Amino acid sequence: MTISVQIVEKSKGAYDLIKYWIENTALKKFVFLPYTSPEDAGEIFLLRKPDVLVIDLSLSKFFNYGISGRVHKNPPKVIVLAAKEAMEAIQQFIEIGISALVIKPVQQDPFTRAVKKVINQIDCEEEKPVPGQFVSFKSHQSMLYLNELDIVIIEADKNSSKLTLKNGECQTVNEGISGIEQHLKAREFLKVDKSTIINLSRITYLGEDGNGGGCMLRLNNGSEIRRPLSKVALSSLYKIFPQQNSSVSIRGQDLNGRDTRAAW
Repeated sequence: MTISVQIVEKSKGAYDLIKYWIENTALKKFVFLPYTSPEDAGEIFLLRKPDVLVIDLSLSKFFNYGISGRVHKNPPKVIVLAAKEAMEAIQQFIEIGISALVIKPVQQDPFTRAVKKVINQIDCEEEKPVPGQFVSFKSHQSMLYLNELDIVIIEADKNSSKLTLKNGECQTVNEGISGIEQHLKAREFLKVDKSTIINLSRITYLGEDGNGGGCMLRLNNGSEIRRPLSKVALSSLYKIFPQQNSSVSIRGQDLNGRDTRAAW
């Protein structure tokens, strides 16, 4: 299992040190969200939904996006780095659920113990059955039963919705997108605009559809899906596939932020 980690720190140097300590535990394979400014961290947290959040408590004022009210499915493990005199700011993370607290100045040994504690918690949860793994929808005159993670894209179509599955098959169900959103349990689903939900776990590459001017999504099974997406949806997705080239010519990115081939 790969564990996704978001580190919220004041500087890239502090981010790199925490990342190095986590990697040195050698207990799991980790994937790290790229370093972002504290001002952008809350929005990225809600978009990417990491398994583990490591945050300097002094930055909590930049992290106030009403998080406790919006994190309701599979909340992440939270490691808080806090100075003794700053404990009053800890309330919003208590509401999410703190897994470990490390008092500053941060030393490697207590931080490593906190990481190991969080990994043990994740391992215990992995052994439990995932609730709501299969979902049912009304489709015409019958019922449609699906593993929710087989769904790649959900698109609103008036009072119904179109589901695109990982094998390329499309199914129309008699339910609006807001109703479908209530069925979904996996946190891999992101509502990128008011009419589109995308399963991020299936997407490995985002680029331009050179033939139709829309968006091309490459799936982890090697297939590709092309869709016209709104500017709002593209903006949300490109925060997840971060741009390393700020010029007008935008490049496609994989989930680790690496350029793969020219796309936009």
